[in-house]
Amino acid sequence: MKERLACALNGADFNSLDPRLYLDGLEEEAQENVDTAALCGGGRRIIGRPGRRELTVTLRFMIKERDPAMRGRILDRVNAWAAEPGWLTLSTRPGQRLRVICTRYAERSALPWSGEGRIALTAYQRPYWQERYPVSAAFSGTEGSAALVPAGSRACCLEAEITNRSAGAVNAVSISAGGKTMAFSGLGLAAGQTLRLYYDDERILHAESGGVPRLACRTPESADGLPLVPGRVNQIRGAADGACRFNFIARGEWQ
Repeated sequence: MKERLACALNGADFNSLDPRLYLDGLEEEAQENVDTAALCGGGRRIIGRPGRRELTVTLRFMIKERDPAMRGRILDRVNAWAAEPGWLTLSTRPGQRLRVICTRYAERSALPWSGEGRIALTAYQRPYWQERYPVSAAFSGTEGSAALVPAGSRACCLEAEITNRSAGAVNAVSISAGGKTMAFSGLGLAAGQTLRLYYDDERILHAESGGVPRLACRTPESADGLPLVPGRVNQIRGAADGACRFNFIARGEWQ
């Protein structure tokens, strides 16, 4: 018996929308940006580094219901399910997720009994699959190191939580990985307070403590991000001017 395909959006399972729905196919298509210039005599030269523009997942499905009006109501449920942007998961990519928005709804017009419906869900800000559950490593003290081995097939960015474990304020913090360093000064972290470095759903870097933005405390020479190599041991160093707990976090990314 053929294994039934499955997918979910924001945790809501597609197959649970109606027992008459049958998910028939899951297709992925990536669009890449490649800047080129014409060469004398023909051909083109790549003048910019290629990068992914978007990644679209198309869901192909059938509705095992002969009544046209009922099929229409089921299609309405399918389109309502797809309307909310969020995290997509597929049975063909276990343990991974993709941030998507619907870019093609199923057509509401008379879908025949044997016809196939399609929905397209596209990732723009994060056009790569990401591990659902991060890996982490920690140490405590004024300085030290920890090792992370993120999964994936492309570099991912380091995130961190640095909690002040000393009795006084912590003003300076730095973390380093892969020959790059991100440092902060003038933080004024009180005892027990945590500096969080993380990326939001739009892939934007944030630094905050106690709900207060702290990116302005980043030193001018700091790196914009700390990429980690997938499938290898990444040594990450941390230092502060007071005792802290350094917790390093990474989510692997896939093509």
